Amino acid sequence: MLEKIFGSKNRVKILQVILNNIETTFSTIELSKNVKISYGTVRRELINLEEANLITFQKEGCEKKYRVNPESPILNNLKKIFNKTQNKDKRDGWLRLSKIEAILDDQLNKKEEEKNQYFRQLEECFKKKNLKVLPFEMQLNNIKIDNMVSYFIGENYYFVKHFTNKIRSAMQSKKIFMPLKSYTYMEVSKITNLGTILYEKGFFTKYHYKGPHNKFISAEISSDGHLQYFLSGIWLENYVKLVVIQVIERLKQKLEIDINYQIFNNILLSTENDEKVELDIVFIIENKFIYWVECRTSEYEYVVKKYSSFAKKYDFVSKRTFIVSGKIDSNGEKFVEEYFNFQIISVENFKQSIYNQISDDINLDK
Repeated sequence: MLEKIFGSKNRVKILQVILNNIETTFSTIELSKNVKISYGTVRRELINLEEANLITFQKEGCEKKYRVNPESPILNNLKKIFNKTQNKDKRDGWLRLSKIEAILDDQLNKKEEEKNQYFRQLEECFKKKNLKVLPFEMQLNNIKIDNMVSYFIGENYYFVKHFTNKIRSAMQSKKIFMPLKSYTYMEVSKITNLGTILYEKGFFTKYHYKGPHNKFISAEISSDGHLQYFLSGIWLENYVKLVVIQVIERLKQKLEIDINYQIFNNILLSTENDEKVELDIVFIIENKFIYWVECRTSEYEYVVKKYSSFAKKYDFVSKRTFIVSGKIDSNGEKFVEEYFNFQIISVENFKQSIYNQISDDINLDK
């Protein structure tokens, strides 16, 4: 139905992503990954949507970032049309955090024999690549207090990323002062919510928000090394793990099938030359599809240099090999993907990208 109204299936896919993320801006590359349509096709469709006054863009350096046009006279009607034609809103069916934690707890509490079976399956998968899995502590669950913080930051990263960058840069001084006058209402709301959560959970020892005029945040970071380590970037690894579970459980529900999967943190591999390589997140579906995710809250270039030859030599499939980064350089992103065997994904786009890839793999396996 929508294809007939808008004249193109690809146009509908792009518009759906933009309408489902009204506050988010997307580069052409990001949209291309989200909808799994070629860069050139997405670029042409964006021109059509722009000419129809349905989307607008802002320039960030040499790059255009697109979003829905809030001044479009048909915006409200457009939302109603898309909502009516969808069986469910995209957010329906996603497991709540408490349910994800229950799954993690269940994995953590499995008998030693079952954990050993998971490890043997992991060994078998990497043995095919001539890699040896070294013994490691199976971190199937992080501290429960961290899950809420991880999930909040990840789900709201578009709005809170400047705040998290501020926290990371203040680890030495432990003091944060952040004016909020130039930020949008939504950004201020999410940033202050995160500040309150971090204070209540003990990540901040002091926290103060002043508003509504001359708005600012001041805070003091805890000197606890574990909490600092978490805020520096471990939250992203935890968020990725939570999202992977959420996506797979959503697909199980949607497709009404059972999906066998295991998730591992920080696995240590040994090559035939006894070189040791640690991978952030590895998850395996149906003992067949291996997914590898490296997580970086800042620049990812050194990760690419470190792992690119390893990924190529041991035949990791590029479409299942990800770097999730809090700082994306879109100009260099396409080059990295073409030459270094990695998918470079922003935190904001990871859930949709991994959903699309797992869904494709499951359908391929039928």
